[in-house]
Amino acid sequence: MCDMKIALALSQISPHFIFNTLSTIRHLCVKNPPLAVETVDEFTDYLRGNIDSLTNDRMIRFEKELKHVQTYLAIEKKRFGDRVNVNYDIHVTDFMIPPLSMQILVENAVKHGICKKAEGGTVTIRTEQHEHKIYITIEDTGIGFDTEHLPEDGKVHAGIANVRSRLENMCGGQLEIKSRIDQGTKVWI
Repeated sequence: MCDMKIALALSQISPHFIFNTLSTIRHLCVKNPPLAVETVDEFTDYLRGNIDSLTNDRMIRFEKELKHVQTYLAIEKKRFGDRVNVNYDIHVTDFMIPPLSMQILVENAVKHGICKKAEGGTVTIRTEQHEHKIYITIEDTGIGFDTEHLPEDGKVHAGIANVRSRLENMCGGQLEIKSRIDQGTKVWI
């Protein structure tokens, strides 16, 4: 079981993200040392959040998951500047969520959605409560994709399946995805 947790946590950290973040920090060391220090702190917090999930088989407070996502997005904003825009529309925060449930979905929105467009785009993160259910929406204005077919690029695309499994097994949650080519993607938890 421990090996599965390690594999899951490591699968959530893209080697490209690590290398790109380190390259960004290197560039900032010359151009803006105080911002480099800030980025090192954010990257440390990001890695700690992923590693902490190795030992956590319980749900966490939404605020903790949101902070992890905000740390990830702060790093990406330093890399991509105005190409990555973020809107937070948070109406409810008093609930629990499986760790790393939102982060991989937000990362997909940035990496596979808005950064595939020359002009970039916006990721919106929303929470709301209807009756006794809490909904988290992650929406991007990226390139969209065909939800019926996974890309045949030789890569393992297990992130969404991992999130879906954790949601179902840990809290009876569900994951829905709607995407339209050239219009973006909307994911509901």
